[in-house]
Amino acid sequence: MPPAKNYNVQENVIVRQGAPLLSANTTQAPDNSGYSGFDDTIGGTAFRDTTQTFSAWQQNGPKTPLFVRDVFGHDYGTNGIWMNNGQVFVNGTPPPSADANGGCIVP
Repeated sequence: MPPAKNYNVQENVIVRQGAPLLSANTTQAPDNSGYSGFDDTIGGTAFRDTTQTFSAWQQNGPKTPLFVRDVFGHDYGTNGIWMNNGQVFVNGTPPPSADANGGCIVP
């Protein structure tokens, strides 16, 4: 499937318990080449229990709910994110480690 182009992508977060998020419910426009996506950093030391969904739309078009594929290849309509004392779990699974350049080391 070709990459999506010219879509705005919005993160929709509901904090179920704990501290608020700094980047909740933000929108990212396509990059300079027109490619669409959402760069997301998840972390922190405070306790949080949240749900996260995404939607996308082209200029003047309707919003469409999205499924999200994680780095392990699983698709989710809603992500459950739990954090406490620096531990992060997304849909019950710890994320992969980061390499020296900040990229994911996928098991």
